[in-house]
Amino acid sequence: MGLFDDIKAQGAAYRLNEEALYAEALREMEAGLRRDGLWAKALADAEMDQTKAQALYIKLRVQALKDEAELMLAALRKAAATAEARVAAEAQAASVKKENERKRLEMLAIARRRKLNEEAIQELKSTTVHALKTGTNKVGLFLAKCTMILFAFFALIGIVNLATSAASNNHTLSLPVLGSTVIWGLAFMWARGAYKRGVERQKQASTPNEG
Repeated sequence: MGLFDDIKAQGAAYRLNEEALYAEALREMEAGLRRDGLWAKALADAEMDQTKAQALYIKLRVQALKDEAELMLAALRKAAATAEARVAAEAQAASVKKENERKRLEMLAIARRRKLNEEAIQELKSTTVHALKTGTNKVGLFLAKCTMILFAFFALIGIVNLATSAASNNHTLSLPVLGSTVIWGLAFMWARGAYKRGVERQKQASTPNEG
């Protein structure tokens, strides 16, 4: 169906609708139902000629019916727009709530991971310090060296994961991975210092005292 056919169909629908409105206005008049305001206008425009006023009244009443229908459609459109806006606002609020919940869970995950890392590091630190104080120098140094290598390994894994996460998220750093990498890096520095101090103590212990 072309544009011309669409225009013809719309014209036919308009005429059929207008016919129904004229029929409704005529039924109202035959039933004795009359809008006083419209009747007064019809009489005034017809210069008080009753016959002309009746014909004019029907035209005025048809236009009034059209206006009523248009106002009703406008009210329906407004109600639909209000409902659509409310649905959109509710969807937006739900989206914000979901995003906030995601961020909250992410922060909890970061806190849990940091706590686990800190506990593991503290346990290794305590074990290393205890071995350096109570064990032989060789055992303490071996344990300190193993701890240093372990911390370095986890820090290296963190760096690799950090680079992978940034590459897959448009160069955006992952906070959990970044936090873990920093913690393991600091732990590695501590273990390295402990190992160096153990080496220095071993050298001092093996050096003969000057008499």
